[in-house]
Amino acid sequence: MYDGWLALPTAEEQLVFVVSQSACGMLAVLQDRLHFLEQRLCRELFTQLWRVIAENVDIYLFNEVIVKNHFNSGGAAQIHYDMTRNLFPMFGHYTSKPDNYFKRVKEGCILLTLQSGSALLLREVLEESLKPPDPMDPHPTPVKPTSALNDIGVFLLSAKQALDIIKRRVEWT
Repeated sequence: MYDGWLALPTAEEQLVFVVSQSACGMLAVLQDRLHFLEQRLCRELFTQLWRVIAENVDIYLFNEVIVKNHFNSGGAAQIHYDMTRNLFPMFGHYTSKPDNYFKRVKEGCILLTLQSGSALLLREVLEESLKPPDPMDPHPTPVKPTSALNDIGVFLLSAKQALDIIKRRVEWT
């Protein structure tokens, strides 16, 4: 799933979002296979299976799309749209809170779509928290990034993972 996340028009320039061409095929196959399995498996077995599928899709998209690509504002907005308006609702047939099964992707999208000022401040907090303590400082005040991340809805990703994702936005480097 790759659309040249760097080359997309900015979020402000895109009048209407539609599912990206590369996501469309994956989503169609996924929906078809889920429907096929739902028709042929007992409810309990299908429930276990769709949760495993969701977990694996979450891990794959996080590791292979979010972590391995760079994004401009349009690319970040597009992946957010593909996930929140297409992938998550697909699993809405099986649960009332499908985004809970895609926590890595959801949190990655939150970080990628932050406003510039918020992203730069968060980046500073994360970088400071990852620095080794200064042994010469008599009153060190360790920076704890957890509350800053929690405030924006990021609970699963570590400070290092969050910083790495923020650095994926080309406008913020």
